[in-house]
Amino acid sequence: LGVLAEIGVFHLSGANPAGRFISLDPAEAKGAGKKLPEQYGIENCDQLADFALARLNADGSLDSTFGVGGKVTYGFDLGGGKADIATDFVELPDGKLMVCGQVEVNAPANYDFGCMRFLASGVPDPAFSPVLVPFDFGGQFSDAPLRIERDPRGRFVVAGFAEGVSGNYDFALVRLMPDGALDTTFGNGGLATFDSLPGSGVTERDNLASGLAIQPDGRIILAGTSRTSTGSPEFEVVRVIGDTVFSNGFDAF
Repeated sequence: LGVLAEIGVFHLSGANPAGRFISLDPAEAKGAGKKLPEQYGIENCDQLADFALARLNADGSLDSTFGVGGKVTYGFDLGGGKADIATDFVELPDGKLMVCGQVEVNAPANYDFGCMRFLASGVPDPAFSPVLVPFDFGGQFSDAPLRIERDPRGRFVVAGFAEGVSGNYDFALVRLMPDGALDTTFGNGGLATFDSLPGSGVTERDNLASGLAIQPDGRIILAGTSRTSTGSPEFEVVRVIGDTVFSNGFDAF
């Protein structure tokens, strides 16, 4: 899958075997609140937002066999302003889609990782229960996934950020089983966060994981941005292994 534009604005997968493309975007209803950190330049609605997907034919026209006229929306509708914002997806070998994003749980600013699986036709998969993953470590509990990948064993690795101290974010990572259940063998009950460089003595803040790759041996590469104690922005890259400790022989920077 190749991202051809900015997160939350427009995503396209590479052409699938039928030569079609899939896009995803927040379905905005009204308002103009910012739910994701300003570094990403994303402005989403304050309320009444749903996950939204569209599938395009090779010539760019909407694929009328997908959803309704080529488009699908889906709302978790859990609380607060019901602002649900899709940020990334993977297409499975059978054509199903696993879509993840930020889901509003309650007002004023409690947001969690949320994922839903769709059939190749665009219909929400009736055999799959919506997934909600709360980190809820502090602040306003504003957490969001930015990337999802599927590992060789069919598990889903989802990366993004979780708020700790108010206004300070950590790299956040979760691994889900193929059925959407948390993989409790990974990290702490399926979750892991990273907020500084081990042994470096450097204190950082606003660690936002926006890049994700899975190596053939199952190790996970996270890439993103952070800020030093003086406010200087930095790139940050971390590699983790199955039990989510930092991998020997690789220095994060």
